[in-house]
Amino acid sequence: GIDLDHEDLNVDASRGFNAFTSGKDGRSLDDGNGHGTHVAGTIAALDNNVGVIGVAAGATVVPVKVLDSRGSGSYSGVVAGVDFIGANGSNGDVANMSLGGPVSEALDDAVKAASASGVKFVLAAGNESDDANNHSPARVNGANIYTISAVDINDNFASFSNYGNPPVDYAAPGVAIKSTWKGGGYNTISGTSMASPHAAGVLLLGNASTSGTANGDPDGNADAIIVR
Repeated sequence: GIDLDHEDLNVDASRGFNAFTSGKDGRSLDDGNGHGTHVAGTIAALDNNVGVIGVAAGATVVPVKVLDSRGSGSYSGVVAGVDFIGANGSNGDVANMSLGGPVSEALDDAVKAASASGVKFVLAAGNESDDANNHSPARVNGANIYTISAVDINDNFASFSNYGNPPVDYAAPGVAIKSTWKGGGYNTISGTSMASPHAAGVLLLGNASTSGTANGDPDGNADAIIVR
């Protein structure tokens, strides 16, 4: 979900999707956790002299709610959200997936199919200090699919970040990232969940460029750092 009333976000809930049909999570696309709002702000927080500024500042963000207020969900729910994006997204749209788990062929196949619509999918590499090929959807490769590892402010590879080329396409900032939070607030957190929305914002603006590479990439093939 996304904080639907955050003054620093341009949210279009009318185009959104909710994988939950009951309970407090099923009642609204609002964010009960904070994670989705944080990701949305990194992509598109308004340039309005308030809080933070997103990479694609002021872009419309659409909540596709597949994780509950505890930050957990089912793969069937995630697949339903991906299918919704494939059916309703347009060429030039960008879908950020700051989530992951064990290998799921069903989820991998859903991402591949939905990306054929022209929507770009940006996937967090994961936070297990492991080969991203062991995790879905991070391990998916394709023309409109980008997997993102995390670096810190000094371009050092984040200790928690998954790695591997393929599937990792770029690195982006993911350590101590300040962004929007539920309840109209702000929070500073770390993870590849924070890196992928930086890349999503760049891709929303157009073609990506790179500047330098990650220092200390565990796979020995240093990831290029994505920039506008």
